[in-house]
Amino acid sequence: MRATGNQEEPFVYGVVDAEDTALVPPSATAQEKPQDIKGDFELIEKIGTPMAYSVFLKVHPTGEYADRARAKIKELSKDAPR
Repeated sequence: MRATGNQEEPFVYGVVDAEDTALVPPSATAQEKPQDIKGDFELIEKIGTPMAYSVFLKVHPTGEYADRARAKIKELSKDAPR
């Protein structure tokens, strides 16, 4: 205000109630942390159904855990009663 002789007042934004607030969407190259994928896979293992592994693959279609999920779906399908 001193710089403009009290003619202009700077606009002050309010406080955002979050730790991380994105103002733009994440870039296409943004990568998930490996521990997030591992945690998701550990949860899916506790559920243990082919559907759970399929949902995991929709979210994480590539990588070591995706390969493990595909193998588990194949194993569960083989063991399923017909």
